[in-house]
Amino acid sequence: MSIRFVLIDEISMVGRRTMGPIDARLQQAAPLHGTCDAGELLGGLSAVCVGDPAQCEALFDEQIYDKTPHKETQDGTSAARLSNRGLEIYAAFTEVIVLTRCHRLSFIDKPELTEEEKAYNERATRFMRVLHRLRDLEWNLDDYFWLCDRTKAKVPLTEQM
Repeated sequence: MSIRFVLIDEISMVGRRTMGPIDARLQQAAPLHGTCDAGELLGGLSAVCVGDPAQCEALFDEQIYDKTPHKETQDGTSAARLSNRGLEIYAAFTEVIVLTRCHRLSFIDKPELTEEEKAYNERATRFMRVLHRLRDLEWNLDDYFWLCDRTKAKVPLTEQM
């Protein structure tokens, strides 16, 4: 078995200090799959990171976009070493692909829509707006209650289809 890459989902929540231990574990595993020289970033594997940087940030950690060295770098604390290693890893990313099309839902696009299809498009549009407000931490009680009413248990079977 040959491992070539590691996939990390919700990358916005993986801060610099968290990336440090991920790197250390991948370096420990590297001799098992013979992918790298000692000290090579992420054990010599390519990384595919997925997520929306406008969503949740890493908690109690330095953010992936923060390019300043850790404040305790001079002291050599383990937090500083991990954070600075994470900084080094994030700086090594050279390619970013930004997806602009939402694949979670689709809109019905044809010349003449039935009333049911119009209602579907209205719900889809509202859902997208609610998602954007959630992402930007600007959602409100109306959004919350609307989402509560959209659970599978409350939506008619014809609409679930």
